[in-house]
This record gives sequence, C-alpha cells and structure tokens, in this order.
Amino acid sequence: MAVRGFNSSYGPTKMQIESLGKAMSLISQYADMVEMLSKDFNKLKNQLESSTDLLILD
Repeated sequence: MAVRGFNSSYGPTKMQIESLGKAMSLISQYADMVEMLSKDFNKLKNQLESSTDLLILD
C-alpha cells in the first residue's frame, strides 16, 4: 500500500533532471557540429559553382 507524501514520484526525479541536463548538452554540441558542417557545405558549394562557371558546355 502506498503511503501518501512519501517516496512520491510526482514531478521530475533527480535522474530525470540529470538526463535532461545531458540531453541539453548533447543538443548544444550537435548544434555546433551542424553549424560547422553547414559552413563547410557552403564553401564546397561555392567552390563547385565557381569551377563549373569555367567550363564551356556545348
């Protein structure tokens, strides 16, 4: 039988709060990675576009 007010799982537990903190940290890291990849992609895209401008297509 459950005892009211004791060992309640209502609300976030310590483990859930820690998991949320880890998830937020990973999201931040992945956001930085995505931003770097986006910049690299744009550089490559610009290089490709500039090199294809030099080609003469019949």
